[in-house]
Amino acid sequence: MKGNLSILDGHQTIGGNKILINHPCGVSFLLDFGMNFKRKGELFDEFLRIRTKAGLSDYLISDLLPPYKNFYRSDLVEITPENLWIDDEVAPKYVIISHAHLDHMGMVGFLREDIRFVLTEETLAVMKAIETTGPTAVEYEYTVFKKREGGTRPNKASEKEDFPRPVETSPPDFLRLLPVDHSVPGSSMVLVDMEDHYLIYTGDFRFSGHRRKLTEEAMDVLASIEGRKVVLVEGTRFSSKSPKGTEENVMEEMERIMRKYEGKLIVVDFGQRNVDRLETTLEVSKILGRKVVVTPKMMYLLSSLSASDSSYKDLLKSVAWYRRKRKERSWIKSLESFPSISYEDVSSDPGSYIMCFTYYDILELVDLLVSSKTKGGAYIYSNTEPFNEEMEIDFKRLKKWAEEILKMDFYGSDERSILHVSGHAGVDEIVEFLKNINADVVIPVHTDKREEFAKFLEEKGFKVQC
Repeated sequence: MKGNLSILDGHQTIGGNKILINHPCGVSFLLDFGMNFKRKGELFDEFLRIRTKAGLSDYLISDLLPPYKNFYRSDLVEITPENLWIDDEVAPKYVIISHAHLDHMGMVGFLREDIRFVLTEETLAVMKAIETTGPTAVEYEYTVFKKREGGTRPNKASEKEDFPRPVETSPPDFLRLLPVDHSVPGSSMVLVDMEDHYLIYTGDFRFSGHRRKLTEEAMDVLASIEGRKVVLVEGTRFSSKSPKGTEENVMEEMERIMRKYEGKLIVVDFGQRNVDRLETTLEVSKILGRKVVVTPKMMYLLSSLSASDSSYKDLLKSVAWYRRKRKERSWIKSLESFPSISYEDVSSDPGSYIMCFTYYDILELVDLLVSSKTKGGAYIYSNTEPFNEEMEIDFKRLKKWAEEILKMDFYGSDERSILHVSGHAGVDEIVEFLKNINADVVIPVHTDKREEFAKFLEEKGFKVQC
């Protein structure tokens, strides 16, 4: 087969995808460039942090970044020891970003200044929102960056000017983005014409969200293509025991629970970029006559999405953002034209609201305890189940806060309750997908059970290459 691919990361763990493609036309490009959270958690913690003033040294030594000098920003290369690079001249022209989750795009801020981003308008909007509302650190410089010089404090910009990265929402001729259903807007599969075969990168996808039709349409397109097909397929849920369901099932369960808490505060906890879950919550709120209140970060995300896609404007008008008591960052000013709800509003009439908060907003709820009217209610955990030790600790801490401090009934720890639908296809759905598109070779990625997943696929009749 013409061309070649190298899986630099993401083949032995869930996330951290970094795949290098050398195309027969002579162009090299990357499929995603994400953060490997498992590897980072194994070596670093809150007190043992990556040293920003060491350039890329700590990232390279810990294998969080591949040691190819021509991948990276010149200002960071200059302050990184020369002996950490390997002798390789490959210089990618593009990075194809399948979607805006950090385990797929969280390391793009380190890439060379002229590498062109290929992505959807929605993905670009989400990345810009994360960039604006996140920490002011080099790692969060996705779509714009500030030049660093000297090597003394590279996390502090030496110039105030923002340098925008080159972005292409229209892919090169040999490549096509196919929109799919996932737990963040703008997600895509990637189809690459390798001249004598097709390379298909699934990214993350599912058939259970409000946009499942997108995945079905992408599958139909892939099935219609004639020629040899090599498929890089995700295996996130290979060993998952979470219940099957759809967003409609989540909606039914939310309504059943919420009806028991008339006059009481309700909190729904889900990922801040999970627009599907927000839409589900809004549908229930209309039935119960409650106002949905989101965090400032989520409101900014909706504003960013609506600026690039008018279909999000109705969603933006349907929610209000929570005006916190503490001093906020400058970007909050951009939300002043949108409806907001204050601490006083919620504390005086808690039964009129559904608060879309997360683990990191728990102290905002503590503030509301000042009013006796807000005590009690329901905390609905509509998020992914914990799948590592750190997440288990956070989950137990959250549950303790909700039940013991806030005196709220906690929902979401019962595996039989469908309060969350994964952003990933189940293993049976993946098998059907591969059969429907007539996959010739399958390469497992985005899984922590690669050998078991590969063996399973072989037993299903697929030719697997690891």
